[in-house]
Amino acid sequence: MTCPSSRVLGFLFLAGFVLAGLWGCGDSGVVESPAPVRSAAAWRPVADAERSDDAVIAQRNRADEARGAMFASLLGELMAAIEAGGHAEAISVCADRAPAIAEEIAAEHGVRIGRTSFRLRNPRNTVPDWAAAAVERRTEQPAEFIDDTTSDFATLTPIRLAPPCLACHGPTESLADGVAEALAARYPADKATGFAEGDLRGWFWVEVPAGGVLPPPTS
Repeated sequence: MTCPSSRVLGFLFLAGFVLAGLWGCGDSGVVESPAPVRSAAAWRPVADAERSDDAVIAQRNRADEARGAMFASLLGELMAAIEAGGHAEAISVCADRAPAIAEEIAAEHGVRIGRTSFRLRNPRNTVPDWAAAAVERRTEQPAEFIDDTTSDFATLTPIRLAPPCLACHGPTESLADGVAEALAARYPADKATGFAEGDLRGWFWVEVPAGGVLPPPTS
């Protein structure tokens, strides 16, 4: 019987936490569904009395399912890439394959989905307007929002840096072999290193339209 390598074990460990919505690598260069250009004026935090509303529960469940599906798919490809070519190869997966995964999940679940941070790797992973205030104050608790105009629903879930993610997001002097070079080539303005295990790294965001229909994109 062949034992899994330490890399696989590490990412299996990571997967359990990420899918629980508690730990992960944060914005690792993935351009997910672009944050919609929509006014934040109508958005507000979901009130306690609304959390048990059937419509809100259904939207919350869709958000959770989409987030879990995206990371299950992405982690599978990252694990394969690391086994094949090391952590530098994972940077390539994040840059080249992850956007397609996110778009597939978004279309399948009828949501917009992404990750963001106060220290971005990919500058396109901008903060949705409705989440701007929570991100600015570095919220460390999951947050839910609703648009009073459309009844759209959104979630913002904190990400803390898991141990395996230090290879690509830890102190620059301890990054895995080839990572610094891959980042310099892909993301010369990268701001996503220098973190320690357990640090708040960023957030998952998911936006779920009311009635299961996505509004047309705006420009």
